Amino acid sequence: MFQEIKKQTKNTKRETERILSHYALGIERQTYQSLFTIGEITEERFVALNDSILRQIDFLEHNILPEERKATFQVAPNVPKFTCWQTGWLSKLCPTSWLKFIFKSYRKSKIIDRMIHYRARRIASWRVLRDFKSLQKNHDLFQHSHTIAKIIKRYEGWNKNSEAKIAQMEKLYPKTIMKERLRMAEQECLKREHKIEREFFEKGFLNQKVFLEMEEAVEQREGACRRKGLFRD
Repeated sequence: MFQEIKKQTKNTKRETERILSHYALGIERQTYQSLFTIGEITEERFVALNDSILRQIDFLEHNILPEERKATFQVAPNVPKFTCWQTGWLSKLCPTSWLKFIFKSYRKSKIIDRMIHYRARRIASWRVLRDFKSLQKNHDLFQHSHTIAKIIKRYEGWNKNSEAKIAQMEKLYPKTIMKERLRMAEQECLKREHKIEREFFEKGFLNQKVFLEMEEAVEQREGACRRKGLFRD
């Protein structure tokens, strides 16, 4: 792609920005796919984020740059307030205690979904920044590019916005967010243990008996985490 830009010396700044913006969206999309594959985001979040990328690509294909988009789409899930349920039709069908339990469970899932959403956005924008800053530093074509600087500034803003949203949620829902972070950390540690044990076994550092015993121990810890609600398949 970069050779194509270099060859097309008659490209306008607008066309260059359109091509590079498309490339940045590709990095975002690959990031979301990767996060979904390893279980870091749910299918629902992946679909929502992927659809958002496809809409942005469609704008670019119609020669509409990001700053020129008028339409806005609500991608991040909202966290509902209790009052809207308390006075609604559901309160007439369910006892108050059951209503509160149902709503609290639903609300907690939305809090977690919203945190996961902005975490994914932060990771994706960081990867775009990493790659574009590398282009700016290592390729003569982009070292003094106003377009590259513009896209970097755009993603720096999106990255900071995601961090601010996460910080806001940590302040509003500290217990729920802390528990979700603990779950994610525990899940990641167990995944890494599985991977390291498999590598050691394949390299001959562990015999089969020891390997199976270690695998069984990790699986027991996974089961304990599931029972505590700290593990999600």
